[in-house]
Amino acid sequence: MVAEINSANFIQPETSYFNQKGLTINKENAMDNPIFQQFQTFEKEDVTLSNISKNSSVLREKFKAINDKQGVMGKTFDYFENLLGTKNSSDNVQKIIEEYESGNISYESADKKLDQYKEHQKKFLNAAANVIAAGAAAIGVIGGGLGIGAGAIVGACFKAGAKSFERATNNTKGDTFDTKEITKDLITGGIDGAITVATAGMYKTEVAMGQTIGKSVQIGALSGAKQGAVTGAVIGAGNYATEAAFEDDVDFTLGDLTKITVESAVLGSAAGAVMGGFANGAAQKAFNLKQVNSNTVNYTALSERVGSKKATEKDICEVFDLMVKNEKDPAIQTAYANFRSNPTKKTLKAMTTKLHKAHHPDLHPDSKQEELITATYNNIFKFFKDVIADGRTINFS
Repeated sequence: MVAEINSANFIQPETSYFNQKGLTINKENAMDNPIFQQFQTFEKEDVTLSNISKNSSVLREKFKAINDKQGVMGKTFDYFENLLGTKNSSDNVQKIIEEYESGNISYESADKKLDQYKEHQKKFLNAAANVIAAGAAAIGVIGGGLGIGAGAIVGACFKAGAKSFERATNNTKGDTFDTKEITKDLITGGIDGAITVATAGMYKTEVAMGQTIGKSVQIGALSGAKQGAVTGAVIGAGNYATEAAFEDDVDFTLGDLTKITVESAVLGSAAGAVMGGFANGAAQKAFNLKQVNSNTVNYTALSERVGSKKATEKDICEVFDLMVKNEKDPAIQTAYANFRSNPTKKTLKAMTTKLHKAHHPDLHPDSKQEELITATYNNIFKFFKDVIADGRTINFS
């Protein structure tokens, strides 16, 4: 930046120096002279290089203190933030400090960024501990029918334990057993565990024969989002109220409570949708595999039952009904319904064509099972053809 200095407005002093913007100014009169008031980037505390150096030391000491507070979870989180190049990563904060040292931004801007970085780290750690506490309570519900009181105890212990472990693995001496922090974590962890148990009934795993994994993921995501919204809102409000009660620099206001509750509900809903969708999709996948495994055993028994010389019409109809009910294709179910209501050569052919196509060995990785199924169906079809040819009635149960 180049400025013309009119001697009528400014008397060149005997002693002058350069500030970080490259302007020759007088130490005593520069701030009061009107010519410099037009420069919006002029900072009073940055007038001397010694001040920049002093402020830089303050920023770097503050930055180190924040990083020293990071334990295993905080360092891992920051590692991935650096990897992704996010604005709240330590690498980016380092660049902000260097920007100040180069004179490109003010001290206030750099200091504000450090405060944002500190708050970002704090929020992550608290959120991670909340997830651990709620997760522990959720496992207790699934595994042993944990009640609300027990859920609160489990949540309190796991959150306090997670945060204490984080402090134990950081670089700040004497930080592990912080009584105030442990007390806050016990209270908020108790809320996490209790509300997780209380809302457990809102999430239900829904799997079904013939239901696609995609559909199951959708059902689980919707169910999880509902539970997550309620759980997140209560946890967010509880954490804020506890923080306000224990920290002098946090004032409790209805506006902040509402804002944090809504934000937590949105985040909880999103997290619940992801976890619910994944859980229900995995449950459907396990259900499908279980059906395949059970069907392999059942089809062997059913095939032997149909192929026996002692097989009755009732046996064959029962086996056929059971096999068709295991089919996933709605078109097969429709063809079967048509055949049952009107057992003719035409309806039998329509049904056999769809079943043969569905179980063609070349279309399936487990060709031996498909061959077994096809062979069983063929024995049944032969029986039906003979019954229809003889003009007899098929007695379905």
